[in-house]
Amino acid sequence: MVEINPSNWKNARKYNLQTQCLVKKETIWNEKQNYPDLITNDLIKHFDKYDESYVRDVVLSTLLRRGVNKWFLVRKLLIRLKKHYVDLINEDRKELDSSTLHPSTRAYIKGRMAANTQIRDDLLTLCQAPRWVIWNQKSIGLMDTIGMKPSYKFKFVVLFNKLINTRFRK
Repeated sequence: MVEINPSNWKNARKYNLQTQCLVKKETIWNEKQNYPDLITNDLIKHFDKYDESYVRDVVLSTLLRRGVNKWFLVRKLLIRLKKHYVDLINEDRKELDSSTLHPSTRAYIKGRMAANTQIRDDLLTLCQAPRWVIWNQKSIGLMDTIGMKPSYKFKFVVLFNKLINTRFRK
């Protein structure tokens, strides 16, 4: 795998970035995530010659303008949606335990439960996506599944390839 080094990044010298990587693939899973304040606090540490409130305002407004806050919200909602599907699957299991169901109703509930299980598994796989993702302009430049559980790694690669290689109608 290629080592990421900010000194090789476009415009790195313009922004006077350090020449060694601040994040390592092996330890990325130990970092907190999902809150704009975490990003703001990290940047304030690196731009300490500026007023903290100014940097905070600039960073938070940039995150808002670029849609980062929206995707933090979407990620949290995906996790809640995954839990909702678990509840639906459990309700179907309880309903199947009832012995008074007509055979066609039983078949319908089994099919619904299988569909809900597939959706829940795909949501779980997306929520367990790798954290080491480097963007190259508007496309994914580098992604590494290091630190992921082997079962999630395989499921993610399969789902990722399916979604990336599927052409959808506009």
